[in-house]
Amino acid sequence: MNHETEVHSAYAVQKVWRNNDIPMGLVVMESRVLIKSREVKAGFQQPVKEERDQEVTREPHQLFQSSLKAQAVQWLCFSPPPSVADGELLQAELLARALEHCNLLFREFALISLWRTPTVPAGPHNLLSLLAGPLKQPTDVLLSLDDAHNVKDNLQEFEDWKTYYECDALYRSWLKMEQENAEVPPELLSIEEKQRAISAAQEALDQGSALLYESNGFWLAGMVSSDANELTDVEWLEVHVTAVLMSDTGAYLAPEATLCTALSSSLFECGGDSGVQRQLTVDVQKSTKDGSCVDVQLRCVSIEGDGVGTAIAHDGGLLGSILALAAKGELPHFQAGLILEVVTMDAWYWDNSFVKRLPAVYILQGLCRRCCLPELILRCLQLRVFLAAFEDRLEENHKLIDFVSSRETALYGLFSQRQLQEFLLLEAEVTIRSMEFTGDDSSVMQQ
Repeated sequence: MNHETEVHSAYAVQKVWRNNDIPMGLVVMESRVLIKSREVKAGFQQPVKEERDQEVTREPHQLFQSSLKAQAVQWLCFSPPPSVADGELLQAELLARALEHCNLLFREFALISLWRTPTVPAGPHNLLSLLAGPLKQPTDVLLSLDDAHNVKDNLQEFEDWKTYYECDALYRSWLKMEQENAEVPPELLSIEEKQRAISAAQEALDQGSALLYESNGFWLAGMVSSDANELTDVEWLEVHVTAVLMSDTGAYLAPEATLCTALSSSLFECGGDSGVQRQLTVDVQKSTKDGSCVDVQLRCVSIEGDGVGTAIAHDGGLLGSILALAAKGELPHFQAGLILEVVTMDAWYWDNSFVKRLPAVYILQGLCRRCCLPELILRCLQLRVFLAAFEDRLEENHKLIDFVSSRETALYGLFSQRQLQEFLLLEAEVTIRSMEFTGDDSSVMQQ
């Protein structure tokens, strides 16, 4: 959405209020603005075939895209004029819609923010800033709306994302310091600079650990949407993703026909026997809106616990597990390290006749759990590796290992094979560094 569109939207909202056509006018206006903000723009993601530096080819696109998407939410944060009847109720309805849309964007932003770089993604923090003021107000009216159950779920998810992105920002702040310090010869690095890095690492680690332990591993897993109950015959689950293909160096790849065919085959293979039994279908096409993107559609039959009843595992089910491997760059029999980076994603329940559909939010939440929690845990271990050079971290490390391997949390099931290998390597490095710091090799001997 460009500046001209923003001005037009603001003018239209004010005009709706002046005409007192509030209910229908605002619904139509805000829907158009939000839908427009998520549209894939032609030529927006430029394919880059050459292997170039990640900072050059990727992050400017990522930051610009997320910032534009976030701007649309500002039109839901208006305070109606005093002359408007039921202005407080109207403001609560707008805020409820803003919460829902923010969570939708938070999920998309999370999957393009998994890279360990010092640049803080702008989009999520723009959203947090826009809703900071409105959410400081009492939520009585907000929770009294007809859709109070979903409003409560959206409030909880928003708070979960707020905590997550605070952890993300602290980690990137430490990473920036560490990278800057690494460019200075050790003998020239001041004690103050070293201490700043240590303090930043400890703060990031404390915040990340708090997210894990205070939620008992159930971050983004406490929300249970009742949308599916409105469909009496949920039969199918479907996910639509528009994404770019990216190499492990951060360069975009053009989605040529052979690449789309290979991606489709690889995604189908991820379904395994369950995919065959549940009639999994995969369709990958070059996007008609932007030739540098691919449109991916996954569909399968719903079963108890995945589309029918409560989603007990909180892992996105079959479709979420397939997309997680694509987002992590670990698809079988596909180009090594090639990542499917999400631009937009939506999930749906369908009835048997494909006439009625409703959002299947649990799939997208589970997908984010599969991608975000393992990465958060690996970052915590990376911070512990750094801090182990200055103090003993063995007891904390053993606690994290027990936490991840616990049957109660089942967090190990969210890790991919590569992530589990990295987890074990980092854990071993923490042990070795702690041993070197204490001068005690007994801990290593017990491993």
